[in-house]
Amino acid sequence: MGAYINKDLKELIITLAAVIGFGDVMVKTGRLYSEDEDAAKLMMGAATTISQHLLQGRDAEQVEALQRQAGFYEIIAVPKSSAQIGKEYYICPKEDFERLVIDDPSSPCPYCELEGREAHRCERRRSLMRCGVAANTTGDCPYKGM
Repeated sequence: MGAYINKDLKELIITLAAVIGFGDVMVKTGRLYSEDEDAAKLMMGAATTISQHLLQGRDAEQVEALQRQAGFYEIIAVPKSSAQIGKEYYICPKEDFERLVIDDPSSPCPYCELEGREAHRCERRRSLMRCGVAANTTGDCPYKGM
């Protein structure tokens, strides 16, 4: 069994894969000047070398799953004046998003009795915090009564 790939390393490897894919598209479209094309190829080569080094000695099943996951990500170039970059996006883990969407609003949250340290075990509260709905707070649960 190989070394474990944690969340931060997984995100780094997926980002490197997206950079390689972006460079490949830029080179294949032929829209770059020759010196820019050379720079894009250098960028792709460096990203490939780094990702191969990071994947060295890792669990084969994890690497395969990571490669499948990386296929869903894409880097796009957008002009700074574009309306697309004016929006703010939250990245939410799939499990938390599903929990919040599927969660029955009439569940115990409005009538929650959890206080203090007990409130930190609440899965709905954790999901809301991971999705960026509200910051981690101390004391009473800010979602009580929702």
